[in-house]
Amino acid sequence: MFSGTPGDLAGVGAEVILLAFYGSLYDLIRAEADWLRTTFPDLHQELVPPLIWNAVSNLKNPLPVSNVFVSSSAPDSLETVKSIANRLFDVAHASVTGSARITRLFVPDDLSEKLQDLVPEKDVVLTDSIIKAVSELLSPFRSFWKSTSQVAIREARTSVSAIELPSTRGSTSAQTAPMSHPSSPPSSRRFRPTFSEVAKDIEACTAGVLSALDVLLTRLNRQTCGAGIGPMKQASNTIASVLSDRLLKVLRLPAPPTGTGEDEWTEVGGALRLLIASSSLKRSWESRKESLYAVAVGTATPVLEVATALKGNLFERIKQFISQSESENPIEAAVVWELVRDEKLTAKIVTDFESLDSAQDYDQLLSVVHRVVYETMFDGVKARFASFNTSELWNSATSDGEVSMLGFSSSPLGYATEVADYLMTIPQQLEPFVPDEEDAKYATPRSPYVFSANSPGSQQTSRRGRIGRPRESTSGEVGGQEAGEELSGEEGITNMSFAGVWISVLAISAMELYVEKICSIQKVNEAGAKQLATDADYICNVIASLGVAPTPEMALALRLIECNADTASVKEIASEFVSVEHRKLIRRIAALRGINVTI
Repeated sequence: MFSGTPGDLAGVGAEVILLAFYGSLYDLIRAEADWLRTTFPDLHQELVPPLIWNAVSNLKNPLPVSNVFVSSSAPDSLETVKSIANRLFDVAHASVTGSARITRLFVPDDLSEKLQDLVPEKDVVLTDSIIKAVSELLSPFRSFWKSTSQVAIREARTSVSAIELPSTRGSTSAQTAPMSHPSSPPSSRRFRPTFSEVAKDIEACTAGVLSALDVLLTRLNRQTCGAGIGPMKQASNTIASVLSDRLLKVLRLPAPPTGTGEDEWTEVGGALRLLIASSSLKRSWESRKESLYAVAVGTATPVLEVATALKGNLFERIKQFISQSESENPIEAAVVWELVRDEKLTAKIVTDFESLDSAQDYDQLLSVVHRVVYETMFDGVKARFASFNTSELWNSATSDGEVSMLGFSSSPLGYATEVADYLMTIPQQLEPFVPDEEDAKYATPRSPYVFSANSPGSQQTSRRGRIGRPRESTSGEVGGQEAGEELSGEEGITNMSFAGVWISVLAISAMELYVEKICSIQKVNEAGAKQLATDADYICNVIASLGVAPTPEMALALRLIECNADTASVKEIASEFVSVEHRKLIRRIAALRGINVTI
């Protein structure tokens, strides 16, 4: 009676046609059942169940929303997606409503008494027929579930893709790069917008993203009685994934050519604003999602309670459902029916609810933004260390290759004061961007060593557990830890502030770079060693004033530079260390001071 391609069900008025079909089917079965009662009063209880089964067995899937949307071509606009989705939901509702009407009218009146007398061992065929018939009438819920999920995911992708990100649009426009040759045509490249522009986009789109999440999860909750937590998780993950991909694509574009971008401190401020905007998005997202999931839990709980209240074997549970079900909501009846038929489905739904906290939405975006902030601030450190290797001090070598000091100064050299001044300025740059407690959870690195190549916990630093004498500092610790102890995870930075962790991150990387610079010197005489010790001591003291103790490698390098230039002194220091990396460092610094030592 209902013919046409599956795609026709996405058309206007499909639900009316479907209801007419079920109405006609109802009339036919009712007329046939009445005739059987009149003609065969003693046999009608045996004949009516096969009648219902034969009538519905050819329906296959009376909920024809399955595979409709997936088989059609992807719509090109958000409104088209919403229109199709709403029509499909109407079709699904019409299908379940029509089939449930038949079930409620026939099963309780004509089958209840018969079902009481059925014995599964003797009437397996008849029992299976009844189960299949009722399954067809109540609709295969999981097929509806799957189709609903597919529709929601497509709508999620389209919704987020339609959100305006001005900096993304600007980054795709052609920008003229410098010509390599006067006769060459101008080349077009895509350059990254400023970090402030990307931050503005995130701030502006947050409300729209949360609205899309509200609409989709509320609809899925309503259409699945809260039991469709799996599709809800898929839809929310899709929204977060699409938005993250759009933003990451922009952040990974090449930076504008030198001289055309922002000044150093403006760029640092832009990176910090990007960090706070991303963290705020993550916090708002998690809060809203948690609220929507709580609603789903409340919606699903009574449905799960109804299903789990039906006890016994499969046949007994189905018999109880048919005779006791009082739900006026056909969707809820379909959900309970599937839960009754498959006890494992209940366990899966419960597991889905228990794993809600495992989602990692926007984690990749935040990881990249953390790296952006670190690299933007650390670029200033690298720029100020650039004069270390080009200094006349380290290039004035004698004929035998030894560095000749033109004169020792008790004051640190220019590179050292520049690095120290830069580090002292960082707290002022961080201050305007200090987030509240909730945002700080996402804006703060998990450890001061997160960007470090030499995490203290990754190797045994010393037989005594620390490297010689520590440098004096305001706190004597790195955020409350001794030098050489690893700070990792939330526990390690519990007592450290947002600014404290970022200062530690930058200071630790600066000390690692300084050790590399020292090791790059070929040779240095005693005057040069004294100057190095003065410079290193100055930088370490400035870093200590920021509350950061020396890294194990920095402390070791400084001891080796300050010690007497003889093998015995170096071996005494070396006797405290067992790690391969630290022994390599000892041999390298001893060599640049002209000390031959075998360890």
